[in-house]
Amino acid sequence: MMVVGLDEIIQRWEALRRAPEQQDAVAMTIRRHLPRTLELFLELPNTAKPRHAEEFKGQISLMAEAVAKTRDDVVSKDLQTLRRNRLLLEEALADPDERLFRDL
Repeated sequence: MMVVGLDEIIQRWEALRRAPEQQDAVAMTIRRHLPRTLELFLELPNTAKPRHAEEFKGQISLMAEAVAKTRDDVVSKDLQTLRRNRLLLEEALADPDERLFRDL
């Protein structure tokens, strides 16, 4: 789940430039949080890993939720932009005579 979310976010990296705080959060997840979590889990003795797998999965889930929230926020902003574009199009393409009567 997290890999899919990260892949989608990375593919939309340019769109994240419009939301630098979210781009920073994703970069921190990729460069710091995910590698650190993996490193800590892999350093456990093999015999201890099954006992602590739930903790590891919980941490991965936290990161996956954060990535999903970022993706949802970016998509929401894109949809808002699309809706604003529709309003601009409707105004630009409206019959000039109709606009005269609307403005009265």
